[in-house]
Amino acid sequence: ILLELLLENKTVDEIIDIVRNENPENPMYDISEEALNNLGYVLMDESQLNDAKKVFELGIELYPNAYNLYDSYGECLFQLKEYKNATKAFNRALELNPESVNSKRMLEQLKTKG
Repeated sequence: ILLELLLENKTVDEIIDIVRNENPENPMYDISEEALNNLGYVLMDESQLNDAKKVFELGIELYPNAYNLYDSYGECLFQLKEYKNATKAFNRALELNPESVNSKRMLEQLKTKG
């Protein structure tokens, strides 16, 4: 589990290197879309927003059609007050999944941010 690497005091940059070097056919760690999304949220919960942003960017790189990663990335960008990029992320999430309730809700919130 990727979260174990945090417990081993690995930095996010070290974890990203590990994920990038994993053999996708036989990975030692769970490098799934869900695992990366979960790791990003753990970091967000610990107010490590810049590290979470890096994890979501890696997830999007590895899984470019994963609407949930774009949605999560948008939430992280929103918290970082990167509203323009958050809007782009939520719009991409909606392109991939037009039924994404959270993306729609967050875009409405972003309209008030100018």
